[in-house]
Amino acid sequence: MDKITLASQSPRRRMLLEKAGYQIEIFPPKLSETLDKNLSLDDALIDIARQKVQACYEQYSTDLSLDIPILGSDTMVVVDGEALGKPKDRSQAKAFIELLSGRSHEVKTSVLLKNFESNREVFKLETTLVFFRKLKEPEIEQFLDTEDWVDKAGAYGIQGPAGKFVERYDGSLENVIGLPVDILPELLRELKDA
Repeated sequence: MDKITLASQSPRRRMLLEKAGYQIEIFPPKLSETLDKNLSLDDALIDIARQKVQACYEQYSTDLSLDIPILGSDTMVVVDGEALGKPKDRSQAKAFIELLSGRSHEVKTSVLLKNFESNREVFKLETTLVFFRKLKEPEIEQFLDTEDWVDKAGAYGIQGPAGKFVERYDGSLENVIGLPVDILPELLRELKDA
């Protein structure tokens, strides 16, 4: 059974890793997650995952087992090339949900693993296409009342009340939840062989 240090406080990532059978230690770093405008969106998401791993290492180095890889990840909802991060408030959450209504969007998740003992890193970006049905104003308001949009990219989690907005998706469901665990065995092999 592989051991992983998770540089995140996301309960969804923790749940997905535990369900997949990984032994995890959680060390959430403190850092501001700002996309680097000088990079492409894909590269900026990988950069944030790298920053999380580095911050985890720097903030918890005395507590970490350096032979256990640290996993950093970032998930973003993307519409027409524009990234929708975590909404600041209810009105921004409403604007996000209205934008997603009746159309498709991408959910992109960067996954980066680094072993500080060998100083090796591997990464991958996974994309899932998600289709929302056309939503009515009352159901949007009802959803906003649940506050399930708080701290979620694009103002929704597919595993929560907004799941009923999804007509279909093309790709990994775990990716939309926050971590495409199915790519981890390959990345862990690459990390050992790098």
